[in-house]
Amino acid sequence: MDITRRAIVRTLAAAPVMAVAGGLWTTGTAHAAQSLPTAAPPPDAFSLALRTGPKGSSRKYTDLIEELARPRNLEFVKRQALLDGRPSRAKRIKGGQSGAPEKILDGFAWGTRADRDGPGWMPQGVTTSYDAYGPDHRDADPDGSGRTWILVSWYRGKPARDARVTFADITDMDNIRYRHVKLVEPYRRAGRTDYRPVAFHTGGLAWYRNRLYVPDTKHGLRVFAMDHLMRHTRNGGRSATYLLPQSAAYDNDGTGLAYSAVSLDRTHGEREISLVVSEFHRKDGRGEDYPDPRGNGDRRPRVVRWRLLPGTEWIESKAANEFVIVPDGWNTQGAALVGGTYYLSRSAGSRPGSLMAFPRGNPAPKKVGPLATGCEDLSYDGRHDALWNLSEYPGKRSVYLVSRFLR
Repeated sequence: MDITRRAIVRTLAAAPVMAVAGGLWTTGTAHAAQSLPTAAPPPDAFSLALRTGPKGSSRKYTDLIEELARPRNLEFVKRQALLDGRPSRAKRIKGGQSGAPEKILDGFAWGTRADRDGPGWMPQGVTTSYDAYGPDHRDADPDGSGRTWILVSWYRGKPARDARVTFADITDMDNIRYRHVKLVEPYRRAGRTDYRPVAFHTGGLAWYRNRLYVPDTKHGLRVFAMDHLMRHTRNGGRSATYLLPQSAAYDNDGTGLAYSAVSLDRTHGEREISLVVSEFHRKDGRGEDYPDPRGNGDRRPRVVRWRLLPGTEWIESKAANEFVIVPDGWNTQGAALVGGTYYLSRSAGSRPGSLMAFPRGNPAPKKVGPLATGCEDLSYDGRHDALWNLSEYPGKRSVYLVSRFLR
């Protein structure tokens, strides 16, 4: 029997109060009244250091990006340009189609055979216009042309040797158009500015205003600026590749952490925007990119939060503002914070995944409902009070919206 939303809120509201890092958090889901702690964990625990240029170079990424366009057929373009010409088209789906769970609120399947079934590119992360600009994004997004966008990250190769982000216009779910954009890093070689593929897993995405945060599993977060979107034309303008060059990075310089996924939390007001990083670990440790980040055999997954400096798009301080150890958080593909509740997407190999949840103060995840086989990242969408998820397996790929309440 389905449990109503009112019953879930009542159940979580009855959970105990928890003291964390100097502040009190209730564990209810009525997030409008929630407040976040002001004290941080010890600075040597989880820490990120801003880097503005390639490692070992004195040059800044922003300068290199400007130089990229000069000797090449490269030009800066607006996001609307991604819909020029003949973009790919996605198909709206119902529950149970294209590998999606039976109970979904909405969703779509990729439009080309390579995107749906190809073994090369594997979809991973998801973020939306709601993350970037909130419920009024169509008016607030200066480059959105009044549209609603969903972004999905992909990697190619094992180990990863290439990465891209798909920009999909979902303003009209019956007329979805999308374009792939390659993620690249600008650098200097032999006195010449060039770019190279970004080679990491891209397990999550967090879009906030002009910045796109992408997790680099072993190293931290890479940052891309939306106003650096570029088009590289060839064959006399008859073909084009779209690029998004890296503009900064946050390198891990504290306790070892697997930056498996990242999401954005904006459920606590504009002055409490946060990045939420989650770790993927299997209980047996097999087949992981970064199986023992602590270096001591303790692989219990963690969720770590960094607050953004109010009024900016940058992390407020090197030290994290919160961390939670989730003893039974194995196979977590993504995490989202919504008010007083953490949500996790848990994969299960060839079986359907699960949406899990736990209130602050009790990091023991309970199942909310099923997700797709091969489920990946999570992104909260406050316009629907629901969560976006996606699936990666060839032949079963979809991007879909699910309720965050028991079903």
